[in-house]
Amino acid sequence: MADELFGAAGMLAEMKTFYSKQLLARLVPALEHANHGLAEDIPPHAGKAIEKRRFESYTANTTALTEGTPILTNAINGTWTAVTLTISQYGAFALVSDVLTQQGFDGIDDMVNAFGENAGNSIDQIIRDGLANNATTVILASTAGSYGGLASGMRLTNVEVRKAVRKLRVNNAKTFDDGYYHVILHPDSEYDLLSDSSVVNVYQYAADRGEDNPLIQGAVPAVYGAKFYRTSNAKVWIGSSMSGNTATDVYATMFLGRDAYLVSRFSTQNVRTIIKPIGTAGPLDPLDQFGSIGWKASVVAGILNQNALVLVKHTSSLAASGNG
Repeated sequence: MADELFGAAGMLAEMKTFYSKQLLARLVPALEHANHGLAEDIPPHAGKAIEKRRFESYTANTTALTEGTPILTNAINGTWTAVTLTISQYGAFALVSDVLTQQGFDGIDDMVNAFGENAGNSIDQIIRDGLANNATTVILASTAGSYGGLASGMRLTNVEVRKAVRKLRVNNAKTFDDGYYHVILHPDSEYDLLSDSSVVNVYQYAADRGEDNPLIQGAVPAVYGAKFYRTSNAKVWIGSSMSGNTATDVYATMFLGRDAYLVSRFSTQNVRTIIKPIGTAGPLDPLDQFGSIGWKASVVAGILNQNALVLVKHTSSLAASGNG
């Protein structure tokens, strides 16, 4: 007597796949670049550009006065510095058919959530590029004398951290309210920093023992006056994508003082997801065949004080493209 086997011969039609309605979580970066700058929106009917001004400090005067002798020709002039940023709009969308909307197994709710995440990720990268591509206070790691000189082994170390903090202090950059300068870095950069024996010793000998010790958690929360914020969205120039460098992936670790940069938007256009139901397109969709899902936002980011933002450019042992 032949046995009937599940999924074989005549029983093949009984072989089905179970579809779980629990969708897998999406992996998205930590969105850090909007969190450490000054935020100020443009109100309605006030144009597209925002201007911030700063009255610069007077140069110290160390020349003694001559008693009883006014010198009217020695009056000094003040200087105003203005920074103007123009806001742009950004967005993305997808067209969704009536059949997919009505008959799709999972529906469109997760598409809506994914567009919300896409909006946050996009805006974070827009802000990042507005800062990293325009910073003029730059430290090149190790002995590099130019971008082209950044080579394998020129990594983020305790020395580069101390150089950047020292530069901010020399520039009189103010710390944040927590008493630290803030640093945005890539996980690859943090990995190299955790390989630095000087940094490791700080947590071995100065931090509390136990499972809350940063070494157990694999993180560098703060050291040498700098507090670190990790994100895979930190700027990386892949190989030849940075002018002057043709072989090595270059990472930007961003050291920030208070009010180093501005993030602005139209106050009436905060980031939002937009859903156009099927049948709302009028004569452009005469048979009610599609709707749309998307997001729109207004944003600009720019450096207010170049002396309060230091960009350390370096390589990593775990370079994104393998060009370490």
